[in-house]
Amino acid sequence: MMEEVLYRKCMRLHERLAAHELSYPFLEPVDPVVMNLPTYFDIIQSPMDLSTMYTKLTTGQYDSPDDYRDDMVLMFENAIEFNKGDTHEDSVGEMAKRLLAYGMHEWERTFSEDATTDWQQVTLEQVEDQLMERARDAKMIQRWKQDSFVVRMNREKREQRQAMRDAAMDPQNA
Repeated sequence: MMEEVLYRKCMRLHERLAAHELSYPFLEPVDPVVMNLPTYFDIIQSPMDLSTMYTKLTTGQYDSPDDYRDDMVLMFENAIEFNKGDTHEDSVGEMAKRLLAYGMHEWERTFSEDATTDWQQVTLEQVEDQLMERARDAKMIQRWKQDSFVVRMNREKREQRQAMRDAAMDPQNA
């Protein structure tokens, strides 16, 4: 089990990874049946995902930040390997490459010997946490506005009323 300070740093790193806009394919384990990927376990021997990493982190299964980093690298390398034939910019493999670079940068920033002193780090992390929470809230509100059934229905009703008004105002329909 790792020291409390290191645990908190890993947890913050994990939160940053999970909150990244490209993280959604990595949030839960791959389900080859649901996703129709029959060869997944033939190619990937040691699956890894962010929820498994979170469980390992919160249950004390990581002895050091290096162990956490190893699982992070494994997760992204698995995605790169499984999706190596798909080179489209928005493919899971390409997202994994970008997230691996981001994750390693964040890991180095968090755990380098040149890292700021603990009180500075804690202050920065608190501010970062607040900003991330605000961003998550804003994203959730935006998603709700776009996807909410009630909002969609109201939007459709407004569009229908506007179409009827436009049709009524059209001199060709008179």
